[in-house]
Amino acid sequence: MSNYGSTYNISQTGELYQIEAHGAKTGLSKYAGAKGTTVNSPVNYRFLKLFRGFDNEFFMFIKDQDRKAIMLQGMNINASFIDRTDRSTVVSKKAIITDYELGSVKVFVSSGESAKFSQGHYDLVFSYTTDLGHTMPLFCDLHMRPNYTVEVNEEGDALPLTTEINDTFIEQIDTSTNPHTYYYYSSRMKASGYFNKPNGLITLAVYGTNYTGKFYAQGTLSDNPTESDWFDITLGQYTETFFPYTSFTGVDPWTFRTNVKFIRTIHTQETGTVDKVVIRV
Repeated sequence: MSNYGSTYNISQTGELYQIEAHGAKTGLSKYAGAKGTTVNSPVNYRFLKLFRGFDNEFFMFIKDQDRKAIMLQGMNINASFIDRTDRSTVVSKKAIITDYELGSVKVFVSSGESAKFSQGHYDLVFSYTTDLGHTMPLFCDLHMRPNYTVEVNEEGDALPLTTEINDTFIEQIDTSTNPHTYYYYSSRMKASGYFNKPNGLITLAVYGTNYTGKFYAQGTLSDNPTESDWFDITLGQYTETFFPYTSFTGVDPWTFRTNVKFIRTIHTQETGTVDKVVIRV
């Protein structure tokens, strides 16, 4: 049996309008003298969607109260995504003008910026700054609504992030013990906090060959951690700060949730080897 489906490339578009031109002229010369007194604004109001983990583009057409294109020379168009729960600004952008005469702009939200959003609804508020320095609102519909509603969707966010593999370990000697203890440190690996994934699920796989020793996982909340910033992560139901391996050969996956930005591993090595560790958020 064959399965068929279709995919669609759909641009997210909308209209914005001014109540008055405030010195801006309409984009097409034949409309330059239009000075209507009736606000002929859009009747329909549409929701926009933002997908976490992807680049997102929003296209807007800016018009005057007669729904004629606004010429955008000398204007800066600003867009702010507002969290409805506390009215904080999550992302603020300067819109990219794509056509000065037709009054069209684009708001681009990168995949990294989209990771700052949680699932839910946000306000997308537009304003413009004229060449005189005046900051004015732009409206979305007949009711002078100053914002679009943006639904943040996490359906695409289920795509796995790049797996990190660490197979080189730096040896450090603890000379305070007798005999001395040898520890082997991995480099730091990006974890859920780095990708702005609250309480993100981590899979850490240990690859060993006849390995006997103590294995530690550590995390940090710091962007630039020093040694004192690292703390132990409990693996599974084992209550010690390390997990004891005995003559282990194979792959041992550990799964846990954490907000840390980076993870590293440390192990002692009585016999055998830890061949590599692999992490996936």
